Amino acid sequence: MKWKQNFVLLLSFFAIYSISYAQSVWEKTFIKTDHSYQDYSITTAQDGSEDLVLAGTIVNQTTGLYQMNVIRIEDQTGTVVFDENYYPDWPAWAMSIASYQTATGSGYAVTGYAEVNGDRQTLIMTLDEAGAQIDSKLYDQESSSTSSLGLNIKATPNATDEGFVVVGMTHEDLAGSTLRFADKKGFCLKLDQDLNITWEKYFDSGLGSTYPFDYDGASHVIPTDQGYFITGGKIGLTPMIGQQRQSMLALMLDANGNI
Repeated sequence: MKWKQNFVLLLSFFAIYSISYAQSVWEKTFIKTDHSYQDYSITTAQDGSEDLVLAGTIVNQTTGLYQMNVIRIEDQTGTVVFDENYYPDWPAWAMSIASYQTATGSGYAVTGYAEVNGDRQTLIMTLDEAGAQIDSKLYDQESSSTSSLGLNIKATPNATDEGFVVVGMTHEDLAGSTLRFADKKGFCLKLDQDLNITWEKYFDSGLGSTYPFDYDGASHVIPTDQGYFITGGKIGLTPMIGQQRQSMLALMLDANGNI
């Protein structure tokens, strides 16, 4: 997809009020000169306001800088409550946002990845309701040659300990090639409220040198009363070399990460 220099992030919100049987509609366009918006996800505030909160990546087309961007919007009028960028020192991408509420307050958790010294590392940060950063951590997973990308995050209920569950993908060094050829694994991280890892699990279909394409990755997670349901992609092998096909990953873990 080719990004235009002035890319427009467009959000429309429709609210139907049952009392008056009327429809209230607002539409807002967000544009910033010489910037593009990419990969936005959305959640609803947990502070009783029902405001909408978006997280994604804003790209400066002049400097090439990628930054995490979070926008909070008042749900009735579309008025921007805050619009903040994070991580100016190295490229950072936001892929997923989740709201959370604990005994001490509410806020947002964002996952994605940052590129540090040429390696991608899963990045997770927490924000308060005003968009101020509470905590942030990078995760250097598996080995020094492995990169990782956080793709989806959810807050975990008290029944499975307050904190977060994150799924995504790790991959080996691209070695000048593309992600299509790099060896990949899906992963799931369980974190406490301070973003410390409680446990981590990896999912992989072994290919060997005969099969050059590897599609393993976890793209979405939902907490359930049994634990965590994960979906994503998984390699599907056939008897014919070169006829690999991507399959759907459907995986249930209990609260301790056991399949």
